[in-house]
Amino acid sequence: MDVQALSSSGPRILLMEDEPLARWLALKALEETGAQVVEAATCEEALRHLETYAFDLLVLDYRLPDGNGASVAASARENGVCCPILLLSADADDFAAEVSAPDSLFSGVLTKPLDVDELQRAVQKYCSASGSSAFDVEGAAVRRAWVERFCVVPMPPAMTADDLSALAPGPEDKGWLALDLRQTVSLEPECAGKLDALAEACLALGGRLALLGAQPELVHLLRQQSTPPAFDALPDIRALEALSRRLSSFCERSSLLASVISANPEGAEQ
Repeated sequence: MDVQALSSSGPRILLMEDEPLARWLALKALEETGAQVVEAATCEEALRHLETYAFDLLVLDYRLPDGNGASVAASARENGVCCPILLLSADADDFAAEVSAPDSLFSGVLTKPLDVDELQRAVQKYCSASGSSAFDVEGAAVRRAWVERFCVVPMPPAMTADDLSALAPGPEDKGWLALDLRQTVSLEPECAGKLDALAEACLALGGRLALLGAQPELVHLLRQQSTPPAFDALPDIRALEALSRRLSSFCERSSLLASVISANPEGAEQ
């Protein structure tokens, strides 16, 4: 599927498989479950898709010409991807112990040649578990992840003022919140005011509110309604990482300056 054609209905699945016939069979099996599937024939292509779109499930082949599924899974986790990840491997038994470990990158492993029924059962199991059919703020809170200093909170396809009212910065995130809007396609008019209030609460704690991956028309609408806009609109994970590092450096310099002034108030007056 063309990634531009993704809509808000059905679980979104990234399928990474370099062998064309195997990829086609897996694609058809996944589409039969009602899923929207984005294909990748290389690790590089899969990582590009992960930077742009939020997925409910990753299905990753282990061996590819430019890398392997484990490295893609590790990169995804480092960048805040919290959805289940399935590994495809002809040597599935070799990964059984790893998958069962508490800190495993993978939720499960499927044997190749692929069993279509097994793949479809896995989609039913893991997409339901990830909350793709009921994407609410309570479920989003469970799926929070961290990118640098920012706590990333996935938001639903249709965002409401109540969704935002349920969010509040606290001691854990210290006001560094990033709302993941890569799946959001609509919002209530009242959301702009709620975002302003959330942004002010983040600033009061010394943090920042960022909007990640929002569609341009949504950002334009929010900027028109927010006075002044107190949030950062960012296209992808890399931009969020860069902002976090930039703001972290500024905060550290400000904190150091404050401590110097506090230790030597007479020198500060001079």
